[in-house]
Amino acid sequence: MFSKSLLVRNGLPFVAIAAMLTWAETANAGLVIDPVGNAILGLETKLALNDDGSPNDLLFVTNVYVRFTEADDRFLTIAFAQIYTRNGSDFYQHPAGGDTAPSEALVGMFPSLAFDTFVTFGVKTNDGSDTTATDPAYADLGNKIVGGWYANPDSGQGDAGNYPLNPDGTYWILIAQLTIDNKPGNGVVGSMLVFWQEFPGAPLLYNEANFPISPSPGALALLGLAGLMGVRRRRD
Repeated sequence: MFSKSLLVRNGLPFVAIAAMLTWAETANAGLVIDPVGNAILGLETKLALNDDGSPNDLLFVTNVYVRFTEADDRFLTIAFAQIYTRNGSDFYQHPAGGDTAPSEALVGMFPSLAFDTFVTFGVKTNDGSDTTATDPAYADLGNKIVGGWYANPDSGQGDAGNYPLNPDGTYWILIAQLTIDNKPGNGVVGSMLVFWQEFPGAPLLYNEANFPISPSPGALALLGLAGLMGVRRRRD
């Protein structure tokens, strides 16, 4: 089982861009989808920080989430991802980073490593219990990320109830952190398939997800900072 110390917490100030503000949602239990059946991603955007804690004005960070309505929902895998930068520049890769969440110990030594580009199942740093893995088709090609990733279903990393219940009434599970050049007009575009179950052992379901229109890095200062504090719901 993965350590609950790895669970994503929403305690830092950031610009919170939730796609549910721009699309009507279905009332169905499970993955949050729009009226045509596409998964609605949640986004958080912010500037990176340097090792000394000062803002890094050169790097713009987007955290990408899938959202579920019920604690029993289980997120299984991302497949057929095609993710690009808008202006063709490369995703930022810290020299000590990799394809999945960075080592907790290394982040302690190099705090800016926390803003690396990576894919994940709910965790921002790895204390040794993260089971996130990439499939054989996965590749980070500089300005393009393709393929898929998953976690061991028995680890709990895909179980919605292991994550905070946010003020919008849904559970947000981090699937990627994408760091790009902080330049006006840049951004992230792309699509993927989200595979999930209404509860462990239920029939396999999948929905397409597309990146919503989000502010380009140059718009960050105009938006101001907003806080989205997760409220953890106690499980029975």
